[in-house]
Amino acid sequence: MKPLWLIGTMLLLLGACKALKTDFDNTTANTTPELLAGAQAAQSSWNTLNLRGVVMANFEDSSQRISTNIRIESQKQIWINASMIVPIGRAKIDTSGVAFYEVLGKSYYQGDFSAIQKILGVNLGYQALENSLLGRPFLPELLLNARLSKHKSGYQLKARQGKLEFVCRYNQDFLLQYQHVYIGKQQLEVNYSDYQKKSNHWLPMKVNFQAQSRLNQSSLEFNFRNVVVDPPLRFPFQIPKNYTPITP
Repeated sequence: MKPLWLIGTMLLLLGACKALKTDFDNTTANTTPELLAGAQAAQSSWNTLNLRGVVMANFEDSSQRISTNIRIESQKQIWINASMIVPIGRAKIDTSGVAFYEVLGKSYYQGDFSAIQKILGVNLGYQALENSLLGRPFLPELLLNARLSKHKSGYQLKARQGKLEFVCRYNQDFLLQYQHVYIGKQQLEVNYSDYQKKSNHWLPMKVNFQAQSRLNQSSLEFNFRNVVVDPPLRFPFQIPKNYTPITP
């Protein structure tokens, strides 16, 4: 499997938080509903986001540093342009599935979310992937009945559904530091740090994915240098002619 395919797939999901001063410094949570309400209050609504930065992609025997421009339309689509001095590919994910093409190999993929499930071992749809980039839980519906535990540095929620275990850790300001999905030996972990306030939105500027499945171990570390909230955005995407389809 080509490293760029893995990069494309993971991008389409694709540390601990610094001490922060937020509007919730004097608030504590004693129950799961109180924690979830506090976390929700820390997330304002938005329509579009533009995130620029770099990602370090590591897949077994390869490592690459990729410049990325990520555009998000809330609950609808994610657009990614990747380059290493020269353009190397473009990707788009929406509620129907995944599509991307890579320039060097003149190849492309277009399909549903099964490719991501095959690599990660976790069934994640569009909203879970959007959440994963922005410091929100993959599977918020599982947290409604999660077990709450309190620590000096914040809170932990743990939920189970069959063989799946889902863990989220929040700091004292109700900002997500870490989430981890386990299904046996298959797991996906994401760490969030360097939260910054952008137009009344708390967003993590560093997002680190660690994935392990039966077939692969991989990691992606996003470092966003610039985030703009609610800019007017375009999402141009067209697979070039004469590119070869690839199978995940």
